[in-house]
Amino acid sequence: MYIIFAPAYNYKSSGCKVLYELDYYLRSYGQESAVVNFEPRNYFDKRYNIIDLKDSVKLIKEGAAVIYPEIVNGNPLNAKKIIRWILNAPLKDVHFTDNEIVWAYDKFSAKWADDNHILSVPYVDLDICRDMDLCRKGSAFFVYKGEGRVPRIPELEEIQITDLEPVKLYALLNSINVLYTYDDYTGMADEARLCGCPVVCLDFESRRKDFVKYTHPYDYYGYGYGLKELSHAKDTLHLFAKPYIKEFYDDFKKQLECFIKETK
Repeated sequence: MYIIFAPAYNYKSSGCKVLYELDYYLRSYGQESAVVNFEPRNYFDKRYNIIDLKDSVKLIKEGAAVIYPEIVNGNPLNAKKIIRWILNAPLKDVHFTDNEIVWAYDKFSAKWADDNHILSVPYVDLDICRDMDLCRKGSAFFVYKGEGRVPRIPELEEIQITDLEPVKLYALLNSINVLYTYDDYTGMADEARLCGCPVVCLDFESRRKDFVKYTHPYDYYGYGYGLKELSHAKDTLHLFAKPYIKEFYDDFKKQLECFIKETK
């Protein structure tokens, strides 16, 4: 069995969403799985199997493997079998334990794992997250992890994206000409481009910039760093969807089968 240690559900966080979706897909593939929150529980839909912390103790003692994201320090659940899933660059003050099975979310986070252990769980519903060919005007901006870290540019801040459920979010992304983001590691950028909206990152010191531009080319399609690259984002937007869908949907089945085989 797998126990996924996750924060409270947060639609703005793609990292949070994939932790919950991993539970959904593991159970879809016949595995026993559950999510345990390390923050107050706020999601009660039946899509995910969320259990209380006290109910996980016996399961872990019986040998359940615990999946920790990189934001969790050490082994708080005292699991004997630990799988560390690297979704983003680990913080310096977060320490991992010995004998962990390390997996990465994508080729960027594989710097802390290896290219043979990648599990890119899909988190976007392509039936509703798509270009609806609507009239567009203006722009929107997204801050999230850029809050307090990236200098703000008020003249670009027209409509702020905060908490929107998917249908409303995708309708908004279909109505604007460009999304400005202060957060350079957000699934919002993928969702925007799938909705036909180019993205400009305003985090000029991003750690991902060189990696994306020279190592992971498709993620640079429809995307620009600073206003000077807006034309690049617009001109290459049409190249984004096909390789994105291949990696996150077509290749996912093989990745999950490999993950289950190597971690059971």
